[in-house]
Amino acid sequence: MFFEDVLPNAQIFAKIKSFSVCWQNLYFYRLSADSITRKMFSEQKINDFFEVYEQTYSFLQQAQIYPKVQSKFVTLVQNCFNYYLKQIPEHAKADYLSRLSSFIQRISHA
Repeated sequence: MFFEDVLPNAQIFAKIKSFSVCWQNLYFYRLSADSITRKMFSEQKINDFFEVYEQTYSFLQQAQIYPKVQSKFVTLVQNCFNYYLKQIPEHAKADYLSRLSSFIQRISHA
């Protein structure tokens, strides 16, 4: 599954009281030719995107923290999708943009 770290990260951040940021590069990805980060568009990637962000949205609502993070969550969804939008073939863009529009509208007016 793509985006498998989104929901667990939201669950962790919902439980902590504070956190610190370290700006040093302490972790490096080793990219190979068949790396998942190098793969272009796939139906699975986009479907996983919607499934994971739907699950995260549901979690944030159930944890009763969605009103506090709503604007940041909506921005995150838009930015992440826009990153992958350039990989979607032209013939498929309209369908995915429609799905995104529906999702954004729903999470924006929750």
